[in-house]
Amino acid sequence: MGGERLLLIDGHALVYRAFFAMPALTNSKGELTNAAFGFTSMLLKVFNEHQLTHAVAAFDPPGPTFRHEQYTEYKAHRARMPDDLRPQVPWCQDICTVLGIPIVEVPRFEADDVIGTLATQAEAAGLDVMILTGDLDSLQLVTEHVVVYASRRGISDTIVYDIDKVHERYGFEPLRVVDFKALCGDTSDNIPGVPGIGEKTAMALVQQYGDLEQILAAVPTMKEGKVKRLLTEYAGQARQSQDLATIRRDVDVVLDREGSRLTPYSDAAVQTLFDRLEFRSLLPRLPVFDGGRPAQTSLQMAEPRPVVDVEVLQRGAIAADVLAALGREGPVAVQTAVSEPARRGTIAGIAVCSTDDDATAYFIPMGDSLYAADAETIAAVERLLADASVEKWGYDVKRDLLAWRQIGVEVRGLTFDAMLAAYLVNTRTRVAPMHILAEELCGLDITSDDELLGTGRQRRALLDVPVDELAQHFGGAAAAISPVVAALRRQLEEASLLAMHDDLEFPLVAILAAMEQTGVKVDPAVLGVISVEMGARMAEIEASVHTAVGHEFNLGSTQQLAAVLYDELGLASGRKTKTGRSTDADTLDALRDEHPAVAGILEWRQLTKLKGTYVDSLPLLAERDGRIHTSFNQAVATTGRLSSADPNLQNIPVRSDWGRRIRGAFDADTGQRLISADYSQIELRVLAHVSEEPALLESFRHGEDIHRRTAAQVYGVAPEAVTADMRRIAKVVNFGVLYGLSDFGLARDTGMSRAEAAAFIEAYFGSFPQVTLMLERIRNHAREWGWVDTIMGRRRWLPDIRAANRQVRQAAERMAVNMPMQGAAADIMKRAMIRADTALRDSGSSARMLLQVHDELVVEAPESSVDAVVALLRDAMEGAADLLVPLDVDVKVGANWADMSPLAAPVAAAQPSR
Repeated sequence: MGGERLLLIDGHALVYRAFFAMPALTNSKGELTNAAFGFTSMLLKVFNEHQLTHAVAAFDPPGPTFRHEQYTEYKAHRARMPDDLRPQVPWCQDICTVLGIPIVEVPRFEADDVIGTLATQAEAAGLDVMILTGDLDSLQLVTEHVVVYASRRGISDTIVYDIDKVHERYGFEPLRVVDFKALCGDTSDNIPGVPGIGEKTAMALVQQYGDLEQILAAVPTMKEGKVKRLLTEYAGQARQSQDLATIRRDVDVVLDREGSRLTPYSDAAVQTLFDRLEFRSLLPRLPVFDGGRPAQTSLQMAEPRPVVDVEVLQRGAIAADVLAALGREGPVAVQTAVSEPARRGTIAGIAVCSTDDDATAYFIPMGDSLYAADAETIAAVERLLADASVEKWGYDVKRDLLAWRQIGVEVRGLTFDAMLAAYLVNTRTRVAPMHILAEELCGLDITSDDELLGTGRQRRALLDVPVDELAQHFGGAAAAISPVVAALRRQLEEASLLAMHDDLEFPLVAILAAMEQTGVKVDPAVLGVISVEMGARMAEIEASVHTAVGHEFNLGSTQQLAAVLYDELGLASGRKTKTGRSTDADTLDALRDEHPAVAGILEWRQLTKLKGTYVDSLPLLAERDGRIHTSFNQAVATTGRLSSADPNLQNIPVRSDWGRRIRGAFDADTGQRLISADYSQIELRVLAHVSEEPALLESFRHGEDIHRRTAAQVYGVAPEAVTADMRRIAKVVNFGVLYGLSDFGLARDTGMSRAEAAAFIEAYFGSFPQVTLMLERIRNHAREWGWVDTIMGRRRWLPDIRAANRQVRQAAERMAVNMPMQGAAADIMKRAMIRADTALRDSGSSARMLLQVHDELVVEAPESSVDAVVALLRDAMEGAADLLVPLDVDVKVGANWADMSPLAAPVAAAQPSR
């Protein structure tokens, strides 16, 4: 075409993507600016990467669109725009305005439709078109002259979709995307599609037959089965879904070719707005539009340090001198190139960089490569890493620790982990990888792991990557660490979270690395016996269910199960899902008493999961040392709790017979014993502390049975008159209060009627007025500030706390109520682990921490030192927090994780009232 290119900006899609992807950035006025910052960052990114001559921004208009008129459920499940996001939309529009980008809104039509219309007009007028968006609805608009620039994760991980890229993703041309959505629907927009047809089937149908009408015309020729039946039954719904998914190209709007041309804008206006929003770090990235030709901006502000060129160090004394000098220049950023898993991976090299401005990054190749550094250079690296006097920063530093420990090098002097800092300042989303943090926080462009290694079948092993590519990737990451750390440190300080990083999360890293390296011994013979017995029990259950139903069917097929339960047996079908009628655990549990087959199905499912996840898998995961080495995730759970993976050892049932037998396969080593130290009712003790409820404080201080005390209080009887059933109900409520228990939930969990449950909850709060006040105080704080915190300062953001949708808002309120207790329990456990590690090291004990599961810490200790280690553990755990009630720890000792005997706590003086 004519060499001119129009950028069409999908305003609301970009704003939403930025809001949920970016950390909770605030300016000095306390205003949340993350969405506006992310929007601006992506806008500048596309201007700097592509030659653009024109631009138009389309935003969704207020009020319903024509699609809502056609289908009342369109986007019905979406919550109201979060209050923290609402004021940022005008700021994004202001950004467009000061850059001279016209904004278009058309009543009753979404931004997609405006973009579809303008793209069609622009192509006809001889312009190339790029659509900048945060979702993939616009892929149907891709043509030879129209491409879509979309973000995949975060806001800086982007991809340009042309015809070939769309075909690579779906296997058909862009126009057929609407036919694909007509079949599988679109959950984000609540477009129903055909229930029971997922993306894989929809893709195959479009690839085989073509558009929707061709697919429906071919239905009579299809083989009998589910797909034919569904397409016949839901043909009308498929056509309606196709219409809803189709972007209109005939909206009453006209492309103003000259009005959309990128021309010089006012530096003063941009400076004023960016100063107001405190986006000064973005100023150097602004292009200057000279009649449509982007050039370098004339605005000069404190520019983030650019990613530097990387020097490869391989040989001799010069390399050793460089590394020695680096250690004298202040903090050093480190990035280890190691294959997964880091604990037993091969180190391909390491990048190091001074944290001074304009510093050079160095990459030292290792491994079996011909280009690997010589022994003298590698020795210099190891000296640098082991030197505790040299402060070191990194991203996910546990990987660095594990990678180097396996070759006998202890990395010392680590003080900051950008991954943990990013986790602390933004618990709403998964922690962004390093390249996204660099882009979003500092405007630095470094390559992602996917760009280095590739994706899918084309992905290559780290050790197959040429040294020059490794050097640029890891060197760039090392150079970016300093500005990223500076940005994150400011955010931590603003949110009063720096101590949480420095004193709690970061000291735990080395402890978790040691636990992963140690692992826990597992006995495959024990698991083999369990597997056989479990298989026999599953066969018994299948036979009994088939007998109860009257014929055989596949218990693992949700479709067959739904047909049996709801069509044949006539049970109430409960809630509907996209793929049909629900057969999930909650739904079936409510039907347990309706037919004898239901209980068997639930037990069969539980055994299937346990057998596949643990009994049959654990022996395969044991390494040469006979031990399972799980990975502990420190930056995943929004409450601060640790989780584990590969395998996940957190979900082995504690109270079921099968769960206890599986735990029995975890052994102590020869001459050793396992010690289990478990906090007793820690969340309820935190509840007593935070609420200062006199009855709870008194009960815990005197070592009473808290559930019996609660029952006595609510039922108005003496403690000795409390029955087992009274205590059971009180226990459900005691723990349920922490999770916003409703009368429906209590009725479901206890067998009460809804009215009885509501009366009991009312009586509970009447008996514990300080708890009532505390819960309301937490909710009000969450509504006002958008976050809640723990007694140690951990913060959880709750963007949906003011949502218009009642269910969404109530879910956020339950999270708000739960966080101060569950989050505090997590904080206390982490502090206990740090105290226990210090105590064990100071005592010279060879005992080793192995596992942390929920409120339990598992330690392996020599038989001869069990009593001493138990005393250390008790002291470390009971002293981990200064609460108004004592922290009580139940300790057991045994040869395996199940066969353990309880140890009585030493007699202590009565807890003083405070």
